[in-house]
Amino acid sequence: MTHPIQPKIHIIGAGWAGLSAAIHASLHGWQVVLYEAAHHAGGRARASEQYGQTYDNGQHLLLGAYTDTLALLDTLGVPIDEVLERHPLHLCDARGQGLRLPRAGKWGAVVQAIVNNQRWNARDRLSMLSWLTSLGLWRLAHQVLLTLTGKSWDVSVSKICALASPRVRRDLVEPLCLAALNTPSHEASGAVFVRVLVDAFSNAPQSCDFLLPRVNLSRLLVTPALEWLKVRGASLHFGKRIQALSELPRLAHEPVIVATSAWQAAHLTQDTHPDWSARAQGLSHYPIATLYVSGKAPPPLSHNPDPVVMLESSVQAPAQFAILTPFKSRHGDDQATVWALVVSDSRGHEREALIVQVLAQAEHDLGLNSPQLESCIIEKRATFAPLVGQARPPMRVGPGLWACGDYVDGPYPSTLEGAVRSGRAVVEALKH
Repeated sequence: MTHPIQPKIHIIGAGWAGLSAAIHASLHGWQVVLYEAAHHAGGRARASEQYGQTYDNGQHLLLGAYTDTLALLDTLGVPIDEVLERHPLHLCDARGQGLRLPRAGKWGAVVQAIVNNQRWNARDRLSMLSWLTSLGLWRLAHQVLLTLTGKSWDVSVSKICALASPRVRRDLVEPLCLAALNTPSHEASGAVFVRVLVDAFSNAPQSCDFLLPRVNLSRLLVTPALEWLKVRGASLHFGKRIQALSELPRLAHEPVIVATSAWQAAHLTQDTHPDWSARAQGLSHYPIATLYVSGKAPPPLSHNPDPVVMLESSVQAPAQFAILTPFKSRHGDDQATVWALVVSDSRGHEREALIVQVLAQAEHDLGLNSPQLESCIIEKRATFAPLVGQARPPMRVGPGLWACGDYVDGPYPSTLEGAVRSGRAVVEALKH
């Protein structure tokens, strides 16, 4: 008995978008051929060796609303409860004061959390409720305009959040904007921001839970994905840099998905599809710095730590978040915890000065005793900036040529979920 020959699909890039595309293509009957310039997979979201220890190549937050990421892990057979630790959304300082959502309940729980926020006065709480209402109305108006005219209406996050009090903007809007979009609120797209909030609070509070990895990002998804693809006969080529699309050993009818970074995709397509290349090249990219810092924390942080702590950031102390990690200190102190302090937009900060400032911030804001630097990782083009009214390149580049990645046109910003969704979406588009 002969078996039908599977059609081949060629995927350039083995980051989270490329791996997602490869897995979904395999599920739909394609014979996957995957090319990766590096000798490892995962792109900007993988484990990295630093000073003989393993850290993630930049800290990433996952949310309960990341349905595609969770579905992909389930497809790979990853035991989600073992590799991800679920925490209710707490946007609190090191003293435990701030917005605390409970583990159960619907919108009433959100309102109760607003009322119980000890950092806010009555005016702040009222402005928060008014702002949430205005977001719903803005979202409705945006959808009506899009339906009637086919055109999107976009303003900055700052303008959308004008009804929020200064304290709410500082404690909630700006941190959420930086966490979700990695872009300051006065530059960031309000349309993208509202979409993320709608998804996060669509099934509140579970959808806006923090999902913190118990393992590094390679063990979380990258390694299981590669093992899954190998079992299903995918052809994986590492250390294979594709300099031009003409280099691919393929038949004319075999489709290609470019799953590289935006600037690499722009280079690959500049001769054959200059308009698409120019749009990809025109995206703005902002750097993100992750400083892994270890130290012993005093109570209450040491007794019942929130996994994500909001920091009082400033020019002198620029980190916005401290995230508890599963990593061990390289300094040999078993009692020390390792925190990832994240500077979401690290433009204008020199590396050595940044280290000094963030170590001081870890001591002052977190109360860590004599904090020590574990590693400093700065991704200069970590994320594209979803600016107001920005036109992202589409999935379809040209006949037989497609693209996926967290920068490709879609509802999500530059996040792991955005990359995974893009990989699924491009395969679904190929079927039609």
